Amino acid sequence: MENFDWTSFTKKIAVKAKISDIYNAWTIANELEKWFLEKVSFFDANQEPIDKDKNVTENGSYEWLWYLYDDAMKGKITATNGKDYLQFTFEGNCLVDKN
Repeated sequence: MENFDWTSFTKKIAVKAKISDIYNAWTIANELEKWFLEKVSFFDANQEPIDKDKNVTENGSYEWLWYLYDDAMKGKITATNGKDYLQFTFEGNCLVDKN
């Protein structure tokens, strides 16, 4: 992998589930905590907490607490469409697209 450009890459996996279930698994705090993170907090554009059973919306933000790690990771929700697309920042300004 010499000289590989890591500034952009795509990772695809097959998941046997409805699109709505996958979308909710990434955009609802309670769902994300079931399979990926110890604690999830989503906030709206005004930095008000979003109920843990509601989808995060565009211009929101998040705090993720990883298992066995004390510091929360913070980021921004830069785009959503409410059904099958999510974009967020990760580790600073790295953009992640989920579709």
